[in-house]
Amino acid sequence: MLKKILASVLSVIMMLHGMTALTIGSEQTGTPIKNSFADSESTVENEILLSTDFLDIIYQTDIAELLIRNRKNGHTLSSSATHNGMNYASEYVAKVVGSLFSISYTTEEFSGISETYLLNMAYTVQTQKNADSIELAFTFPELDMGFTLKLRAAENYLDITLPQDSIWENGTFFLCSVTPLPFLAAGQDTDDGYVFYPDGCGALYHFKNSPIGKASSTTWSIYSSEISVLSETTVNTERDWTKCSLPVFGIKRGSDAYLGIVTQGEENSTITLSPSGKLVNLSRISCDFRYRNSMTYANDEGEQVVSVNKQRTDGDRAVRYYFLSEENADYSAMAGAYRSYLLESRQLKNAVNTDNIPLSINLFMGIERQDTLIKQFLTMTTFSQAQTIVKNLYDSGVIAVDINLIGWSKGGFGKYASHMPADSRLGGNSGLLALQKSISESGYRLFGQENYLNVQGDNMPSGFSLRRDGIYLANGSLLTDKNGQRYLASSRYVADTLLPACLKKYEKVPEFGIQLEQIGSCVYQSSGSSPVSKGETIDHWQKVINEISATGRPVAATEGNAYIFSGVDRLYDIPTTDSGYLFTDESIPFLQLVLHGYLPYSAQPGNLSSDFTSEKLKWIEYGCMPHFEITWAKSNVLSKTDYRFLFTSRYQDWAKQINEIYQEFNARLSSIWSQEMTHHERLSSQLYKTTYADGTNVYINYGTSDASADGYIVPGKDYLLVSPTKS
Repeated sequence: MLKKILASVLSVIMMLHGMTALTIGSEQTGTPIKNSFADSESTVENEILLSTDFLDIIYQTDIAELLIRNRKNGHTLSSSATHNGMNYASEYVAKVVGSLFSISYTTEEFSGISETYLLNMAYTVQTQKNADSIELAFTFPELDMGFTLKLRAAENYLDITLPQDSIWENGTFFLCSVTPLPFLAAGQDTDDGYVFYPDGCGALYHFKNSPIGKASSTTWSIYSSEISVLSETTVNTERDWTKCSLPVFGIKRGSDAYLGIVTQGEENSTITLSPSGKLVNLSRISCDFRYRNSMTYANDEGEQVVSVNKQRTDGDRAVRYYFLSEENADYSAMAGAYRSYLLESRQLKNAVNTDNIPLSINLFMGIERQDTLIKQFLTMTTFSQAQTIVKNLYDSGVIAVDINLIGWSKGGFGKYASHMPADSRLGGNSGLLALQKSISESGYRLFGQENYLNVQGDNMPSGFSLRRDGIYLANGSLLTDKNGQRYLASSRYVADTLLPACLKKYEKVPEFGIQLEQIGSCVYQSSGSSPVSKGETIDHWQKVINEISATGRPVAATEGNAYIFSGVDRLYDIPTTDSGYLFTDESIPFLQLVLHGYLPYSAQPGNLSSDFTSEKLKWIEYGCMPHFEITWAKSNVLSKTDYRFLFTSRYQDWAKQINEIYQEFNARLSSIWSQEMTHHERLSSQLYKTTYADGTNVYINYGTSDASADGYIVPGKDYLLVSPTKS
């Protein structure tokens, strides 16, 4: 009775404002319509239509369903998965798969989160048609809350925005998340297609009924995961954070596909993959707009307690769906759509303007080793020895080199908060200046690795206050390692206090580039006395990059979330594989498809690979520059340090092979270095093909036997470059 009274009142109010009001209770299932991807026209009444040259966006008002029809081929995608001929276990499940969105919420105790789907709760919706958009104002009477979804169509994409100012909470329930279109293009086990997700370099899950995938969904936090403790060792600073560097996801089904891009509030959003077997035999993926997060911790009695943030994270949320079809319906086309979006929004710049492939060299300089009673400084490469290496490379005919110094500043590697000056045992600032001079004369570039984020208890920077400048979790505890020896600095402190001091010191070495650790891979917030949101952290990281760049110095970053693409000159250590989830069917170079020709990148050092030949082939398949990490001294002395993974690095042992690899890459692959990577495909389990903008194909054979493709023979453990035929 209360639902009916509330709905009647709302309907009167809406009619007075000249708008349409619909009341759909949780008991209503909706009427099935046509199949997804069908060729037939919609015949359901009560529609609201948006049209572009490519798309018809149809909102079915009486069943709260969204249809996206491709005007070129007539195929239609639906927000509902109730029209696919499947028999669902219950009415509840049928309503789940038919829902336009799901929400999660918490109570006034903020001690747990509940999830529900649109058709499984009472709601009213107020609709308004504008010139290029539809506004859907939803009210949930039993929760006494609501929000508005704005749908806007343009060209071949649909934007769905949830404005911050449309959210209201008047009762004892509070919004935690909204998941739009959770079943858009969901694939049955027998369908031809896959789900794309941005794990590592990119990965695919093919439609199938897999027992491995039935346990649960997998969720990635865009840019960075939430962590409650830091790693104990300094070498794990990047590994603390889940790798989801791009705010994208997608599905290919048959001859149709879509790419989703979280365009607003991505730092407060997640991406969730649900393999077939999770509730229903449908594989699907979606983004989740997060407004309140939960944290599980042990109370004083040792009991596990779930705590939900009381404060809602503000800001608009938006996702854009690009719709692709026929020959453009695959992950390569998805990457192309995302690349175009980045270029149009000026989040990616034209950076590659040479055909010479640079050689990438990490020079490891020095580190402290804890012996029985004392600490010993291990000098692995002095600045003078680095000059010798530079001269050797130049005399060997290496035209372009990016040299990155690791462990160069006072105290060597791992002494965070130590920046300039250069360590005196390596040659000091005078040695660094001399090295920079020889680098510049050779036409090479010099970078120095910097970590502004990590702070050690015995080496805190001047003016740093843990209370003001440290990172505090939602429960009020300080983020640190389990020994209380390592902390993170707030992004505000880094951008406003630390960076200006460092830039002043860098003036002594004018052309010295900066390679930024973690800024390109870590986004966090703080709930302390000086709170910082994730969005503010991204703003601070971009400020750091832009201010360094404004001095005329080249700027590089490790790995690389999308927010740094427009500011940096190159990327180090970008992933060339996924995280290794059992449900993953294959890794794909999605990140590389987006960046190649615009932002140069390197992967892991070749001398640290257990199979150098395969690593070289991976560089070629993924369009990486050749990369090595070397020292002047033998690396065996590092075995009892935090840098013990550098097991073979002496330059004299690798000089010949480094030069041979560079000459091979520059001679055979330089023609494609500055081009867009337009297509990638797996031809067989061991054979891959990468295509570039001018039509050049590169075939890569990881098998030991020769393989054939497109009329060509590709030798085992080798590659073949086929240039386009000139007419």
